[in-house]
Amino acid sequence: MINYNIVRSELTKKLAAGTVTRDDISASMQMARALGSESARVLYVQIKRQVEANEEKESTEIEAVDA
Repeated sequence: MINYNIVRSELTKKLAAGTVTRDDISASMQMARALGSESARVLYVQIKRQVEANEEKESTEIEAVDA
């Protein structure tokens, strides 16, 4: 059995530090589905957006180096 309070705490810390990964998107999605709470869904969306923004930033940096 998964303790989602611990999962939420860890994900929130990683989100604040800006160190979320694609694996964290999966973990937050699983938590949001299991709990069904609005706050869990909001955390999932925040993590997803930050990961996508980080990937876009990395992509832009790579393009700048290649130019």
